[in-house]
Amino acid sequence: MKKLKYIILLLITLSFCFNLGNINVYANENVSVSSYSAYLLDYNSNTVIFAKNENDRKPIASMTKIMLLLLAYENIESGNLSLEESVTVSKNASKMGGSQVFLEENGVYTVDVLLKSITVASANDASVAISERMYGSEKECVNQMNKKAKDLNLENTLFANCTGLPAPMQYSSAKDIAIIFSNLIKYDNYFKYSNVWMDTVNHSKNSTEISNTNKLIKRYEGCDGGKTGFTSEAGYCLTATAKRGNMRLIASVINAATSNDRFESVTNMFDYGFSNYVNKCVVDNDIPLEDKLSVSYSQHKILTLYLTTIYTFFQSVMKMK
Repeated sequence: MKKLKYIILLLITLSFCFNLGNINVYANENVSVSSYSAYLLDYNSNTVIFAKNENDRKPIASMTKIMLLLLAYENIESGNLSLEESVTVSKNASKMGGSQVFLEENGVYTVDVLLKSITVASANDASVAISERMYGSEKECVNQMNKKAKDLNLENTLFANCTGLPAPMQYSSAKDIAIIFSNLIKYDNYFKYSNVWMDTVNHSKNSTEISNTNKLIKRYEGCDGGKTGFTSEAGYCLTATAKRGNMRLIASVINAATSNDRFESVTNMFDYGFSNYVNKCVVDNDIPLEDKLSVSYSQHKILTLYLTTIYTFFQSVMKMK
């Protein structure tokens, strides 16, 4: 029991340390960020490293597509969608304005091509095409996007379309979009497209050359994904991720004055995070602890302990109090 007390004490300490991400973080003078709002998050621990106006509701332009992509990968995981499946593009999808890959009306494209077009080129036509395939209409897709926002407990996010084109009552925040993005990058297939620098979308008679809107995958060491956005009301936006060693960071900025400003702000946040923080594993839940627990009046006299076992026990004890 003495050893168990030490383990519980360690667990309390670890619980305190792991909850540091919940403390209130203010703009750090050592980080130069020119955008209106910004957020820097450690992916593995959810620790907030930097924040600036992170909860303010702002238009996020094409970063809206981060939620669309998250739903697409959830549909793939559930078996409702597959990368090899062919999708016939509607007139509605093919006529979408803004950034596009010029999908042909009644043209047939694989889900793989549509997801690549959204991730690399921020294609509005591909976004509507995939939304119609998943939910029958863009309107129902938006309903599902908002439902997912509620499921993620996002209090400062509301979607009106799946593209990010200007619309009344459509907004998110630097914190919320970083959380959505952290859920998106749990899917390994996302990185199949996010690292593509240049590619081609083939049509029946011609093709469209596409290039990645996230320039940091070429400019910043370790950056392997992200989503840009721009409209006159949203300004220049970017959510991106970078990994060095066992540490992955997620950074988001909203309403930067220029395209270079958004890339520079995210770069500065990444530099600060990688220079001042490290990830260290204190206890690996997949590896049993050396100490074992003797239990009287039980079928199993000796219990092998894992971190989650002790944590569950600790929670039960605290509830009894």
